[in-house]
Amino acid sequence: MKLLIKKKGMFVYSVVFFLLSILFISNDISNNYWWYYITWMIIIYFVINFGNFLYSFKYRPRIIKEIWKVIFPIIVISFVISMIIDEKYGKNSSKDDNLIVYIITAILVIAILSPVFIANFRLAYRKDFTD
Repeated sequence: MKLLIKKKGMFVYSVVFFLLSILFISNDISNNYWWYYITWMIIIYFVINFGNFLYSFKYRPRIIKEIWKVIFPIIVISFVISMIIDEKYGKNSSKDDNLIVYIITAILVIAILSPVFIANFRLAYRKDFTD
């Protein structure tokens, strides 16, 4: 079976996100987060990157679709928890900042990560990949 890149923009984003994932994990390590949290986030980023590349190749066998129906909600919950932990325990947490700064930061993070959520959602719930 020959895999072709069907969504070139998503493929480029996937490569960039893979590199960002390494940066995010190193940031978690430098923040001295708990080992089990770091391990969990490594697994989550691996799964996300795998899903991003599957989506960019438009490759989705039935088993992937079924697995991603379980994985996608876990990805979303993990990101929400990650944002809360970074805000509460991170080195650069904004303990003195007001709520509006936190909301703006959350909106920017969600905007930057929206292709991740869209691709993984489509892996789980779309009948086809036609856009």
